[in-house]
Amino acid sequence: MSKFYYGGQAVLEGVMMRGQRHMAVAVRAPDGRIVVHEEALKGALYRHPAMKLPFLRGFVALWDALGLGMKSLMFSANVALEEEASVKKAEGNEQKAPGSGQTAGDVYIDVDVTQEADSNAVNPHSALRTPHSEMGRAAWASIAIALVFMVGIFFVLPVLAANVITSVASTDSSLTHNLIEGAIRLALFIGYIWAIGFMPDIKRVFGYHGAEHKTINAYEAGAPLVPERVQSFTLLNPRCGTTFLLIVLLLATLLFVLLGKPPFILLVLSRIVLVPVVAAIGYEFIRLMANLYHVPIVRAIMAPGIALQKMTTRPPDLSMIEVGIAALQRVLVADGVVAREREEIEEPVPTLA
Repeated sequence: MSKFYYGGQAVLEGVMMRGQRHMAVAVRAPDGRIVVHEEALKGALYRHPAMKLPFLRGFVALWDALGLGMKSLMFSANVALEEEASVKKAEGNEQKAPGSGQTAGDVYIDVDVTQEADSNAVNPHSALRTPHSEMGRAAWASIAIALVFMVGIFFVLPVLAANVITSVASTDSSLTHNLIEGAIRLALFIGYIWAIGFMPDIKRVFGYHGAEHKTINAYEAGAPLVPERVQSFTLLNPRCGTTFLLIVLLLATLLFVLLGKPPFILLVLSRIVLVPVVAAIGYEFIRLMANLYHVPIVRAIMAPGIALQKMTTRPPDLSMIEVGIAALQRVLVADGVVAREREEIEEPVPTLA
C-alpha cells in the first residue's frame, strides 16, 4: 500500500487539511477564535478503488485543489461575515452585560453542521456541503469561472500570442512556436504570482500557506505539534501546489513540442483537452520526486519548484501556525491516526491570538 501524504491549502485567515478519509478547515475568526469544520470525504471519487490507481488519482488531486479548495475558501469568507453580523447584533443589544461574551482569542471551537443557524447571521456551513445537490450553485459557478480563467490565461492565451509572434517573425517551425508558447505561459504564471503577492490579503494567505507547510513538515518529522516547535521547520515542501503547477507548465511544453503544430483550431483545442492529462502526469511526477527527495539529483531537479515556493509562502506568526495545527489535528483524529479522544480536541484551550 502506497504511503499517504497529508497536505492542504491556505484560505482566508485559515488552513484546509486533507486527510485519508476526512478534510478539515480551521479559520481564525475576527474575535480571535479558531473555528474548525470537519467533513468526511464521500463519493466514488474518494471511495472507489480505481481512483487510487496511478494517473487516475491525479484527478482526485485536481478536485482537492478546485472543489475542496473552493468550498474551504467560501467557508473562511463566511466565517468572517458571520462574525461581523454577530458583532453588529451584539452592539445593538443594549441589555447584554459587559464582559458576558467570549473573550477574543480564548476559545477553540468546533463547527456543528447539524445546529440551527442564527436567522440574523450568515451560516458558514453552507459552503461545506457535499457536491451537486448541496454544495450550491455559487460554489460550482466559482469553480467553473476559475477553470475558465486558468485554462484561458495560462493555456489558450499563450497559443494565440505565440501564433502572432511566429507570424511576425515569418517562421513556421513547430518547435519555435511551442517553445515561445511555453515561455509565455511560464512568464504569465510567475508574473501573476509576483503581482498578487503585493496585495495585503494575499500576503496573509501566503502566511497561512507557510503555516500549512511548517505544520506538515513538523508532523512528517515526528515533532510535537505545538506552535513554538512547528515554527522551527522550513517553509518549503516538495509536494507544494506551487511546485506542482510549475511542473504542469513545463510538462505541458514538452508534450506540446512532441505533438508538433496541428491546424490552429486543433492547436487551441489540444491545449484545453490535454490540461487534465498533463495534470495527472504532473501529479505522478511530483509524487515520485517526493518519495525520492532525499536523493541529491532529485533535489536538484526539484530546485526550481522549491525556489518558486518562496514567492507563495511567507513566514507565519504563531497564531497562524496554531490554525494549521488545529486543522491537521482534526483530520488525524478523524482518520484514526492519532489515538486521542474527540472530546479532548473539542475542549476550549488557550490560543495565541
